[in-house]
Amino acid sequence: MDYIQHFFTTQSIASTMLYLCLAAFTGSMFGKLEFKGIRLGVAGVLFTGILVAHFGAPIDAHTLYFMRDFGLTLFVYSIGLSMGPRFFSSFRKDGLLLNLFSFAIVAGGFGTAFLIYRFANIPSAVVAGLMSGAVTNTPSLGAAQQVLVEQGAAPAVISETGMAYAIAYPFGILGVIFTMMLIRRFFRVNTQSEIKEYTRSLESSEPALHNVEITVVNPELFGKSIGHIKKILDKELTLSRIIRYGEPILAADDEIIRQGDIICGVSAQDKIEKLELKAGIVTLAKSVENIP
Repeated sequence: MDYIQHFFTTQSIASTMLYLCLAAFTGSMFGKLEFKGIRLGVAGVLFTGILVAHFGAPIDAHTLYFMRDFGLTLFVYSIGLSMGPRFFSSFRKDGLLLNLFSFAIVAGGFGTAFLIYRFANIPSAVVAGLMSGAVTNTPSLGAAQQVLVEQGAAPAVISETGMAYAIAYPFGILGVIFTMMLIRRFFRVNTQSEIKEYTRSLESSEPALHNVEITVVNPELFGKSIGHIKKILDKELTLSRIIRYGEPILAADDEIIRQGDIICGVSAQDKIEKLELKAGIVTLAKSVENIP
């Protein structure tokens, strides 16, 4: 019994990880609760984290800093993974407009934060945390705290930045939610129809994909490895397998291409002509969307 009490009342890596997991789990469950169509989502973790800290959970500072930076790294990396496939196409289509909106939002937030710092006599570290929380921008909090660390700021000052962030973040979340609700009602926006229209616009802007079979007749490819073929056709074809004498063969990188081999893969409609020039005779199969 004394050991259990000691575990929960002293700072250690194990107890810190337990409290972090507890806050993450309960926060995720809390974020799934729905009230009049509104859910906090992952932001619920912040509220349970505040609650855990309020009751004086002993947290090891070094473990907390590591988990904060590691979690922030995973967060930014996940955003990059989710946005990567459509980033460049979206940038070409609406890049200028989206960047202007982004600049206006950042400039407005920075201007407001500067006015608060200038006329409200609030420390710059606190203002940085308030701005990060108000716009619910966790990476900016990490950047602000890193700058304070590099400038040799006291731990108490760095802690104030995080505290200001935690205070402003809930209001930032609720502000965005209520603003979107007001906009939807004021302009009478039908959310479901807008989602369908946006989905259709994305589908129409992306080229249709097809299963293709390429009969290799280009002498320059005879005797070349599949790995070499993948490099040559990297932008035109996602290679899956080859067919030789009617038998499918795994497309291993060290497999050698022979005359008459059939290369199977997936390609876009606008890449077919280049495939014919580089490899051979292309036969279209079903569109990828229609394949069971």
